[in-house]
Amino acid sequence: MRIHVAVYYNGFALALTGFFMLISGLVGWFYHDGSAANLAISGLIIAGFGIFPMLFIPRKTDVSLRESIFVVAFGWLACTFAGAVPFYLYGPPFSFINAVFESISGFTTTGASILATVEDLPRGLLFWRACTEWLGGIGIISFVLAVMPRMGQVSRSFFQQEYTGLVIPPAFARAKDILRGLFAVYLGLTVVQTIMLMLAGMQGFDAVTTALATLPTGGFSVRNTSIAYYNSPSIDAITILFMLLGGMNFVYLHTVLTRPSKARQGWDVAKTYFGGILLCVALVVFVIKGSVYQTWFEAIRFGSFQVVSVATTTGFGSADSAVWPISAQMAIVLITLIGACNGSTGGGIKFDRVLLFLKLLRFRFHQMIHPNLVASIRVDRTFVSLENVEKGVFYIVPYVGVLAFATLTLGLLGVGPVESLTGSAACLANAGPGMGAVGSMGNYSALPDLAKAVLAVVMLAGRLEIFALVLPFTRGFWKG
Repeated sequence: MRIHVAVYYNGFALALTGFFMLISGLVGWFYHDGSAANLAISGLIIAGFGIFPMLFIPRKTDVSLRESIFVVAFGWLACTFAGAVPFYLYGPPFSFINAVFESISGFTTTGASILATVEDLPRGLLFWRACTEWLGGIGIISFVLAVMPRMGQVSRSFFQQEYTGLVIPPAFARAKDILRGLFAVYLGLTVVQTIMLMLAGMQGFDAVTTALATLPTGGFSVRNTSIAYYNSPSIDAITILFMLLGGMNFVYLHTVLTRPSKARQGWDVAKTYFGGILLCVALVVFVIKGSVYQTWFEAIRFGSFQVVSVATTTGFGSADSAVWPISAQMAIVLITLIGACNGSTGGGIKFDRVLLFLKLLRFRFHQMIHPNLVASIRVDRTFVSLENVEKGVFYIVPYVGVLAFATLTLGLLGVGPVESLTGSAACLANAGPGMGAVGSMGNYSALPDLAKAVLAVVMLAGRLEIFALVLPFTRGFWKG
């Protein structure tokens, strides 16, 4: 293990984080809201910490798998703590733990907040808050590599750690193509959404920050009541569209946009993704029609928004789903646990694994009836070995384990049962809002500091899919 390799690449990540702080400082200066100095000082300090070691450490492109895991895990830790600096320097309501919680929530695109009154923050700080989600959505290390030329195989190694389980189609065999394609889609769709929101009547600053938080499936809003503030069916529809796009595999999305003839590879997962969300929308709409909303239009509008928001692990709110019938709430919690697709900005177990689990279940069922049956599992007309299927499905076990541990810990700390379970599920899935006091119109401010610390670790575990965060802290990782 070469520690200087981690220091070099994490230095780039910190420098990039500081650069976006400086941009946020310019926003604060433009609006004369008093946040410019705070953000400028924070940006210079963080960028300085990042650039200084890079002046003395030569760049290495022969990075091993172990080193790439270490770089990604500690890169995320470094950037999330660095991102907390502007919040902490701002002062109340940002204590140390609140600042770290808000930063980790942003970088992991969770969208869980300790802020009861978001609109009290200066616009420069609100812009930085949105930037944390935009950087975290694409993956802070991947963003660094996207702007660094001639990185070769090291780009693929880092990229695979930030997007665990991502299957890269042959059309994107080179890491350079993967990063360029992902960044082009990510940036392009962010700009398109900003324009569409402005045309729908949203103010320029709100449109930019909402777009920065939508495609990363983050959910930080600049309004206390989130998207409900605008009370606009057209804004709801635009946000739903881009949340759905943010929950898709970005490599597959790029293929659909640029090489439609090759879009078959990945369609099975996309079909499961859209089918699962549509099924949940239908269930929720059926439940809330009559009991909450009197017209089908309102039920479909608000029901579909809330389901898509949690299914893609975005976390925006257009209504208070915490007061809906219990059956609708249970459907929302279940779709939250499943989450989006591998290779997306969303969290959760992922629809890819759900598809593999269903196919494995069907295979084992047929095998019980016909013991001598020779069968196979296919995804997108491609054979997948049982070893790879079971390896993908195995992730569900530690996922449920972390969820159970976090729920029990929060319960022991005095948090209510509804908030403990749904808050842990929402943070692990990087979805943001749970139910009860931490629902779509609530926040996490009332939780004990230790509970916030536990959920902060849970958010990181969910974003890095547990193993990439845990492995560097095991003894076996450092042996040999």
